Amino acid sequence: YLLEEKIQVPPNAEFTKYIHNRSPLPNIPPADPEYNVALFLCAVHHLQYEKTYKLDYVSGFQGYGGLLTDAQIMTVSCLLPTLFGDGNIDKCFKKFPKEHLCKDLCRWMGLQPYVTLSNETEP
Repeated sequence: YLLEEKIQVPPNAEFTKYIHNRSPLPNIPPADPEYNVALFLCAVHHLQYEKTYKLDYVSGFQGYGGLLTDAQIMTVSCLLPTLFGDGNIDKCFKKFPKEHLCKDLCRWMGLQPYVTLSNETEP
């Protein structure tokens, strides 16, 4: 049996889904106070994707106050039958380079953009 500790969210805190498994973009609007955290996690996607030779990245980031939980490892489809379950969304993994939007943090990490959809920079 596998048990997970119940996360107690304080009354003044909000549990936030920063990035959904189905998209490499922030799951929260730019006006949200946690938006910069989501942008950082999007850059981490890109870094992981490159450092694993485009085989894996961690997605589904959610949590509050610096605690991240319930992440999902996304991987290339040839590894699916032996490694991970239904949470790995193959078509989303394949679209990652087309849908990921590089911002200043990706450039700061020394990563090259896949596509440029906008000339905007992060707040």
